Amino acid sequence: MPISIKDYSWEQNDNFVILNINLPVGHVTSKAEVKVGEKMISVMSQTHLFRIALFRSINHEESTLKVHHQKLEFNLSKIDKISWDELTKKKSGKELTEMFIDLLEQERKDIEAKGEQKMIKFR
Repeated sequence: MPISIKDYSWEQNDNFVILNINLPVGHVTSKAEVKVGEKMISVMSQTHLFRIALFRSINHEESTLKVHHQKLEFNLSKIDKISWDELTKKKSGKELTEMFIDLLEQERKDIEAKGEQKMIKFR
């Protein structure tokens, strides 16, 4: 069972939520698996995990990620340009797992759609 990453901070402005996740000593970001969805962020680094349900939805296509040696810096583009009360919505482990499965399924559909778009362009 992975160990939860708890070393993170966040702040916000009108358009973005800025999330900084610090990986444990000995873990480098180049080996981290990062998934960003409209309602969830997931980072898996060797034996550690950071997975949250976001307080509000984001536009993941307009969001960015800066990768540093042991830190990930997300600029999450808000859909609703209002202040967030918190970073996360409280969810059970089961609910987070279901959200993660949905995120993976959406990622698969996005990849398939991009593949179909390329096929159309080559015809």
